[in-house]
Amino acid sequence: MISFQYNGRIYSDVVGVVDLQHAFNSIKEESGIEIHGILGCQFFRYYHFVIDYDRQMFYQMKTQKEKKKADKKKDKRK
Repeated sequence: MISFQYNGRIYSDVVGVVDLQHAFNSIKEESGIEIHGILGCQFFRYYHFVIDYDRQMFYQMKTQKEKKKADKKKDKRK
C-alpha cells in the first residue's frame, strides 16, 4: 500500500513494483515530463476519476455521498 496527497485529499492504493526507469527516462528526454509512477484503471474507478482524452486531462466526479452533502448545504431550510 502507498498513500499520497493530491489537491488536499489523501489517496491510497496497492503498489506493484516494476523497474520502468529506462522507459521513464526516455519520456523525460523526449518531452521533459518526469514520471514517478503509473496509476491503474482500478484506482481511477475506485476514486471516481474520469479521463478526458480529448482535453488531455482528468477530473474527479462527486460521489453520491458528496452530492447529498452539497445539496444539503444549498438547501438553507435544513
